[in-house]
Amino acid sequence: MIDIGDFYGCDFRSSNLRKTSCEYTTFGRSLFADADLRQADLQRANLEGANFPGADLREAKLQEAQLENAFFEKADLRGADLQKANLRDALFLGANLEGANLARANLAGADFMGANLAGANLARANLTEANLDGANLEGAKLNGANLSKANLNDARLAGADLEGAGLRRAIVTSAILRGANITGANLDGIRAEAAELKTDVGTNPGAGKSS
Repeated sequence: MIDIGDFYGCDFRSSNLRKTSCEYTTFGRSLFADADLRQADLQRANLEGANFPGADLREAKLQEAQLENAFFEKADLRGADLQKANLRDALFLGANLEGANLARANLAGADFMGANLAGANLARANLTEANLDGANLEGAKLNGANLSKANLNDARLAGADLEGAGLRRAIVTSAILRGANITGANLDGIRAEAAELKTDVGTNPGAGKSS
């Protein structure tokens, strides 16, 4: 247990930190490349600007953690808990977040290009201007999420729950939404060219489509 420690700018490359308790600890700008952080407790930790390329964060606890500008390229976050975490402008390029819990997280401006978010919980998350180009969101929970001006080009949203989500001026060109629930979603000004909008509800596929 290393709660409430200060490890700003430290190098933890390839370290074994599995099940470590680091609640409230400061790791800003630290490097965790290829580190083992499975089931680590990082709740409310300060990880602003930290780098996790290739790190294993399966089932890690990151609730309410400060992760603004953090870097998760090709990291494994399957089953991780990131509820209410601040992930503004974080990078998840090619990361695996299958089944992760990101409910109510701040993901404004975050980059999920090519990431796997299948079955992830993003309910009421802030995804304003987030980049989800080519991301897999099949079966994801996005009910009540704010996706205003988000880029969902080529995203896979089959079976996703978008009930009550805000998609104002979002880009969903070539996205696949087969079987998605978009009941009550705000589609004002979306760009949906070549998107597959066959849903399970009676939503008009052309609603909100820009000319």
